[in-house]
Amino acid sequence: MVDWALAAQAGVHPELLVSNREPPGRVTLTVEVDDLEARLRWLRDLGAKLLQETAGAALVEDPEGNRALLVRRRPDAPGQRARGPNT
Repeated sequence: MVDWALAAQAGVHPELLVSNREPPGRVTLTVEVDDLEARLRWLRDLGAKLLQETAGAALVEDPEGNRALLVRRRPDAPGQRARGPNT
């Protein structure tokens, strides 16, 4: 569903976390994003459905059942890239 090379250029920063709360065989990808609302619109356009949303985070599922937790990046978070004219 997501081209991660293009996503990285667009300010999406994925991170794979392992949780013992997920059913066996299921992995939820946690992704920090600069603009949560824009990413949710983009994912819905690609066919994802919103499962749960809270202030600053949203759980989505793609048409194949893969899940991602989108988390709004704090403006002062470590690793924040300087934004140039093309980013």
